[in-house]
Amino acid sequence: MRRPCVAPRLDGLSRRADFWLLTAILGLSIPSARAQSSVAMRVETTRGGMVADVKVIAKHLDSKSKEVIEMLEISEAAGKYTAERLRKGLYEFIACDRGLKFEPDFNEIRLGENDSKRFTLVLGEQLITQPVVGISPGNKVCLIHTHTGCEATREIDGHGNIQYRGLQEHYHIEPQVCRKE
Repeated sequence: MRRPCVAPRLDGLSRRADFWLLTAILGLSIPSARAQSSVAMRVETTRGGMVADVKVIAKHLDSKSKEVIEMLEISEAAGKYTAERLRKGLYEFIACDRGLKFEPDFNEIRLGENDSKRFTLVLGEQLITQPVVGISPGNKVCLIHTHTGCEATREIDGHGNIQYRGLQEHYHIEPQVCRKE
């Protein structure tokens, strides 16, 4: 005579272990299923031209204090910069070329859940010549864009001037080589 197929009985300990294993698996999968946003941006000059050797940074900011929670460098692919899997919150996106041949640009954006935003960061082209007092021609200085923190080492020309693109009030000059170089 054939015996009926019966599932093995699990004691209380085995059932609890199975329950906690299932809970752990579900718990680990929930954070990856959270809503996530993405941003796609282009970087160009005021005339619509493309700029080589641009660095784009995303700063995740505390919405009240504006303190930086996290910084991400965004890589470029086919002329576009894309950041994916961004959490909900306030972000500042900064673009500057290495060497500060153009004035940096920035954009502050609030992302919700599952947002997808597109925008263009425009690098300034207006050329400014500023006399530098107290620093001899030929010496190097650190040119710093005050809002973005982008910086580059520049040399004072033979007339005691420094040239850069953008507005004078957007820059600060320190009488030394930039620390990041």
